[in-house]
Amino acid sequence: MPRLQNGRALRPGDYLRVAAGRISARGIRPGEDYARIEHVEHINAPAFLDPDSASAHNRRAARIIVAVFCQGLPGPVLLRPGDQPYGGAVGADRVQADEQQPWWPVEHPPVFADSTVPEALRHRAAATRTLELPVTGIPGPAGLPGTVFAKPADSLMTGDYVQIHAARFPESDMDTDEGFHHVEWVGHLRGPALSALLRDPAWAAGTLTLANVCGLPGMLLLPQSSVNVLAHPNPERRLKDELDPWVEAPTFDFAHVIKPDRAAQRRVDASLRPAPAPDEVGRYPSLYEDPRQRALARDGISAVRPVSTALLPWPHHLFKCAYAGRARQLIRAYTVEGEQAAHAELFTQLHPDGFAACPYHQGDWPAISALVLAFHQAQADGDKARAARARAAMSALSPRDEKWATEWLKDHLWWDSDDEQLTNGQHRLCALRAAGVPVVPVYGRHLPDEDETQPVVPPFEHARRSIETFWRDRLTRRGVPGAWTGASARLLARYPQLRRIAFRSRG
Repeated sequence: MPRLQNGRALRPGDYLRVAAGRISARGIRPGEDYARIEHVEHINAPAFLDPDSASAHNRRAARIIVAVFCQGLPGPVLLRPGDQPYGGAVGADRVQADEQQPWWPVEHPPVFADSTVPEALRHRAAATRTLELPVTGIPGPAGLPGTVFAKPADSLMTGDYVQIHAARFPESDMDTDEGFHHVEWVGHLRGPALSALLRDPAWAAGTLTLANVCGLPGMLLLPQSSVNVLAHPNPERRLKDELDPWVEAPTFDFAHVIKPDRAAQRRVDASLRPAPAPDEVGRYPSLYEDPRQRALARDGISAVRPVSTALLPWPHHLFKCAYAGRARQLIRAYTVEGEQAAHAELFTQLHPDGFAACPYHQGDWPAISALVLAFHQAQADGDKARAARARAAMSALSPRDEKWATEWLKDHLWWDSDDEQLTNGQHRLCALRAAGVPVVPVYGRHLPDEDETQPVVPPFEHARRSIETFWRDRLTRRGVPGAWTGASARLLARYPQLRRIAFRSRG
């Protein structure tokens, strides 16, 4: 396990965790997350920070920002204030090899304006910490490297998988996409703004690229040179990265940051990005044993598409619902595994007056859903005029329904195919079901050529089937012969009092 050290106490020879979080079916390679610090600067009273920023990192870094230059990294990293994970992941053989092959100059002149190299850190060789450390990670054969191409640093885009750690001993042990992590935010500094940050603005070679990269404990600074980017990232890893929350803001708010020209970046990228190698996808062993889950990860897309409400899950926690207490009572009777069936049963117990008690159920959901679906289908077809007409038609709804419709254009019902739970939109889906809407627009991961508009099942019939399926599965687990499970499940679904007789103990 890594130890924690305040960033101000880090020194050359420490191994900082710089590349955490890579997803791989082969597992994390021994020591891959860590890079040796070779140079440290303390930037005093950083004048380049935006004085009007409300960023907590800016406030905490107002006196000192720690900059580290690490082996294998394409530029220095300005560390977030506070503790940093370091050490505990490399062996003495790597320490020795890293000492003998430095990445940055041994006598590294200060780069940043108003920075100091603390005397306590000067000339402290790595030998002071070359004790044998426990090696973590999964040993085994490494994969072939993925296809990589070089692009100018100022064309680095959000979503690129940039190489933030190029060298690790032994190099032959590095895995297919090891050291490559996705960019979450990019900005640029040019001209006079460089003088507030750098002792010699020429160090930036015209443009300094600032990047937040997943896995780094701070902000990466890149002078205008070339950086390596993974041409065709592992699609399964990319999917998991997309589902995790991104930090779509800089670690520090700089004054005079220039937003990148996204269109120009795309043109540069398109002119440089090579086609995949014939065996590119095969270089990444799959995380999935189920062929369908593998297909969703590798071939799926994330977009809005029409989905039958009969395919969508029941709620898993309606904490704002007026009937949340009844739902919890039913869940206790069903066990945690039956939460979906419990909410389906709650749905069958409510009648029009009961639904009307919830404001969500008072909307004209067939009309709202039809217009939202029409808008997204027009957008998918690239028909801007038809999308505009669908958007304009929403003004004919009541003010309340128009508000719900326009909010739905961005606040999606969110469900990935085959998932057991909805990601977003449970209350709306309940109202849509109760209104008898058979097909609704849903955002999420799905196979682009797959029709998800079938089956069309009336909502109360769908609820009944969900309840029966739960009891049928539970009877099967209890060893009830197959010939009896269907009829017994129907009875248990219809007569709750029988459940106490059939299952005298929970589980």
